[in-house]
Order: sequence, then structure tokens, then C-alpha cells
Amino acid sequence: MVIRSKARFKTVCRFVGLIGLIAPSILVAPGASAAPDYYDNRSTASDVIVSYYNAINRAEYARAYSYRLSGTPRVSTAALNRDYEEFRAGHLETRKVALRLGREFEDTAVGTTRIAVPVVIRATSIVGVTRLFAGCYQIIAISPSAQDYVPFDPIRIEHGSLHATRGSFASIPMPDCRF
Repeated sequence: MVIRSKARFKTVCRFVGLIGLIAPSILVAPGASAAPDYYDNRSTASDVIVSYYNAINRAEYARAYSYRLSGTPRVSTAALNRDYEEFRAGHLETRKVALRLGREFEDTAVGTTRIAVPVVIRATSIVGVTRLFAGCYQIIAISPSAQDYVPFDPIRIEHGSLHATRGSFASIPMPDCRF
């Protein structure tokens, strides 16, 4: 199952909850129940993904949602609040997610860099059901030097595409996320 539409992505998010890890090299230990230490870093595309999952793992849904927002929202406040509530509700059924990150791929144009980050995710629901997903996140970074306006548009998640997969979490191959 490849997730290409926003609606389908939200459906997978409801199950997966896309809760994640503390750092790229550290996996959530099986049975771990304590929230991970706070991690919030937008220095690289991989750091954005790790920060996103860290926020969800700590039930900090507004912070997690913020990694998807541009400096100036492109929808009304009411629409943004509805989308956030749906995002939040979609994460409440997930207990934890383990995350593996692959090698980033970049595509740079004048003032803008898009980075594709391959991921493999093991999601465990609050009732103990575990599912595996693999896919790509696309991160967008507008050059800070090209931004002479406010609000500032930070590096952020532009798009996610995940598909259900089978196998061993540690041995599932990273998807090809090249542009």
C-alpha cells in the first residue's frame, strides 16, 4: 500500500501515530514506557524527522504538528485548527514507534533545497498491535539568507509517503527516495 493522498496519509497516521525516536542512532527500547528526553533540532532534514517523532512520543502534538507548518499558514485559522485536531486524534492510539533513518537525498534550486529522507517505522498501538511501514519524507528548506520577511519560514516537513511492509524491523531495506 503506497500512501500518496493526504487523506490516505492521515488514515495511516491514525494507526501509526508516527510516534518516534529520540535520535537517529537510538531506538526506543522494547517495553520502554518513560517519555524520551526532549529533542528539538531543525539543523538537518533528519533532525527534523527525529524531532517530529520525539514530539509525538512525548505527546507534544502541537510541537509535532509545527514541523509541518510554513512560516505563514496557507489556510484559514479554522481550517488549520481542524487539521491539527485530526492530526492529534490520529496519534492517540499509538503507544510508541521505533524509527530508522536512511541516507538523505538533496535537490537544490535557487534559494530552496528539498531533501528526501528514507524511513522505516515500527508502530505499536496501545493494544499491542505492531505494524511496519517504510517510505519517504520530503523536507523543504528555504535559504535563510533569501528570507528578508517575517514570519520566517523554517526547514519543515513538506510531504510524507509511507507504505505498509513486512519483515524484520532491523532488516527492511530503506526505500529509494531519490528525486
